Amino acid sequence: MEIASLFFDQEWWRNNYDSNPPGLVGAGSGLGLIPDSSGFKSALGFAIKKPNIIGFREVPQTGV
Repeated sequence: MEIASLFFDQEWWRNNYDSNPPGLVGAGSGLGLIPDSSGFKSALGFAIKKPNIIGFREVPQTGV
């Protein structure tokens, strides 16, 4: 969690990149596979700096 917290540190990202922190998708879930309706998908975490959010969609994580 210490390393993952850097991806949420407002002050560090503002001082070093003059931007908001990107967060970390999949933090804490490691490299495991998640059951999906079409088989399995990855839980690999990643960060995107200043993403073009128009090209993304939100997928709720329901735990189902």
